[in-house]
Amino acid sequence: MISRVRGMLLAAALLAVGGCHNTVVVETTPAPDRLFVTWELHSATFGPVACPLGSTVVMDAFELRTGDRITTAFVCSDYQGTSVIVGEGDFDVVLDLTDEFGTVLSESRLRASTIGVFGTVDLGHVIFTLP
Repeated sequence: MISRVRGMLLAAALLAVGGCHNTVVVETTPAPDRLFVTWELHSATFGPVACPLGSTVVMDAFELRTGDRITTAFVCSDYQGTSVIVGEGDFDVVLDLTDEFGTVLSESRLRASTIGVFGTVDLGHVIFTLP
């Protein structure tokens, strides 16, 4: 009798599980393209140094085909930055380390492509050289 009841309970449980159908729809929208970079500062005299007070790193990304220019500024002491959304394309990227008055203290030039990436492009690690 007990095994018959267990069998009926098992059959009812299997029916309940087998009769449930859940459908989950996941949209696969590609992530927007952005440019990411990290940096550090080195002095020719003192070696590694901290960012000067009030300094910024300005990323100027110029798309070669369209001529679109996207500029993003970062607080230097964050030592990293992610650009605003950029379109798909090939970019010349200039990174300027500037003081609190906007004077360029050091510059680095990079090349990047977001074609087919659908996400964040890591531009790598930049070392700004100071006197």
